[in-house]
Amino acid sequence: MDLPTEQRKDPKIKEIIEALERYEEIPKRRHLLNIRKNSLNMELYLLVVPNHMKKEILYEMYDALSGAHMGVAKTWNRIKTRFIWPKIYSDVRNYVLSCEECARVKTDTTKPKGLLQPWTIIEKTFQRVGIDTLGKFPVTANGNRLPIKRINRNLERMSEKSKKRFDKNRQQIDFSPGDLVYLRKPNRKVGLSEKLLPQYSGPWEIVMKTAPNNYQITNHTRKKMDIVNVERLKRFNK
Repeated sequence: MDLPTEQRKDPKIKEIIEALERYEEIPKRRHLLNIRKNSLNMELYLLVVPNHMKKEILYEMYDALSGAHMGVAKTWNRIKTRFIWPKIYSDVRNYVLSCEECARVKTDTTKPKGLLQPWTIIEKTFQRVGIDTLGKFPVTANGNRLPIKRINRNLERMSEKSKKRFDKNRQQIDFSPGDLVYLRKPNRKVGLSEKLLPQYSGPWEIVMKTAPNNYQITNHTRKKMDIVNVERLKRFNK
């Protein structure tokens, strides 16, 4: 591949090269446009990548055998010492996150989704009936034999503490109708490691929200619909 020719196919890079060529005292490194950068007491020459070659570079650094689908951080560390172009980190991150093969196999490392949804505390006597073996309770100063109000206050405090403790390490994720998601559905096959098998299927489409933590989803043919908990869903990155 003739890199100098490829660089000149990009109008912005061509304009910079022609401007530099007007000054003969400026050395040209292998007739390529590079940007010099000092990093960790090392002098690096980063190749300026033309716009039409970005995907090719990303493929070689991530999808090819030498890339091995190493994730955002490791792929970025490999690219940033060799190449440069505008918004390079954003392009690397979006490219890695949009890999469907990795999305189906790799587990979700973010916080579990969905907050605790406690029961509504009753406000009226006998709104909810339960049978227990508690008692015999002493009669209060007002002549009451059933300390429902005190029990309600205790239940409210316990419910608030439980919700706060449960939600501490979780996150609230909301999807809208039409959003695409992956559905966690682990595969198990005799003789094969579960880690190497797809953990997610999809993409599925969000139809509607049926409860605070539940969604109705459908596949691309719209012939199958399921109602699943938000904890089993992962956003699909296009």
